[in-house]
Amino acid sequence: MQLNGDRIAIAFSLRCSAGVCEGTNFTVANAKTGEKIADYDDGSVSGIFACYTASPERFTFLAVDDDNKLNRIEAAAH
Repeated sequence: MQLNGDRIAIAFSLRCSAGVCEGTNFTVANAKTGEKIADYDDGSVSGIFACYTASPERFTFLAVDDDNKLNRIEAAAH
């Protein structure tokens, strides 16, 4: 979960079985009212959800590549 201004982004696991979860859905909501603003489901982004930025709206993920280097991946709404 990440808070930015009056918006909150929350990551939800889509499928969990025997302690292993797969797939992620992200919801952005108004942090004061709880009203849902948008849902994001992007199976093409992998890594650890690291940051949510409200303006311009985007998610930042951290992932390790094949050379064991840390990469920052940004995903925005289309």
